[in-house]
Amino acid sequence: MKKITSVLIGFLLMTSCGSQSEPPEYDEFHTNNMTQEHLIDGPLIEATSLFGAGLVRPSFDENSTEILQTELQQAIRNYHDKPDSPESILWIARKTADLWRFQDAILVLTDGIDQYSEDARFYRHRGHYLTAIREFSIAEEDLYKATKLIESTQDAPEPDNIDGSVIEPASTLHYNIWLYFGFVQYVLGDFADAAEAFQSAYDTAGNDDTRITAADWLYLSLIRSNQTDKAHIVLQNVNTRTDVSDAKSYQIRLQMYSDGNAALNIDETTQNPFEKITIQYGKAMILMNQGEEVLAKQILNDIIDSNLWAALSYIAAESDLHRLRDSSI
Repeated sequence: MKKITSVLIGFLLMTSCGSQSEPPEYDEFHTNNMTQEHLIDGPLIEATSLFGAGLVRPSFDENSTEILQTELQQAIRNYHDKPDSPESILWIARKTADLWRFQDAILVLTDGIDQYSEDARFYRHRGHYLTAIREFSIAEEDLYKATKLIESTQDAPEPDNIDGSVIEPASTLHYNIWLYFGFVQYVLGDFADAAEAFQSAYDTAGNDDTRITAADWLYLSLIRSNQTDKAHIVLQNVNTRTDVSDAKSYQIRLQMYSDGNAALNIDETTQNPFEKITIQYGKAMILMNQGEEVLAKQILNDIIDSNLWAALSYIAAESDLHRLRDSSI
């Protein structure tokens, strides 16, 4: 049985300990012939935006870097202890991706798929990371494969930690597959298909946080596929006043859609950068729906001025702006 390549494992271990080294050669299929720049003394270009700009890995503070690197080293040790465990491979990929090293994570998952080709989890995560590096069409294939593999299977929470523990509110494998499948169709502009996938995510959601997140993307997909009546039904059916922890920015977006007000007064001091761009994207979509394209584009450009390029709302903003170059979104 094929294992994860020792070269890649060695590279991950060295770089997680702070050593600098050139990565192993990338698989052309997964990089789509993108120019790779690995700079010893400068920023590392992880991917290329839809506009051809390099997407630079963000800098983490010292404490976060130490935690993330320690977790990656633990995942690698676990793999050496249990090389025949699919979970061991998945956690190396997930902890590598936590460092925004999506290319390396994709390679790990590709080796995992060679061994566990019927395990939907590998396609779910690889599809997610391929979306982050703007390989939308390949990501769509992976996530579609995942939807087929989970047919007639029991759903289960996705663990948040290497020890298998789950942090509430939990999301599940089926939910995440449908959510990311819907999202990659959304950024490809296939809004009707995206709505169907987001509806499946909504139906699968097991708590208010996941339900509100799915409802938001479902609403946008329905609006943008000219299914206005269905979109309004979504707003009527979802509880936007409930207590949530992870989906506060999506809750605010749904409230803005209900009010039709992109100027909703929000205390930005309580938001982290990810929450801010999530809310900004909702504002842009309201303005776009109201025919205020110039103002919407200003907000979309503000979003992509950040370096949060792996966030869903950033990717959506970038895809919208790219589409606006030639036609109306």
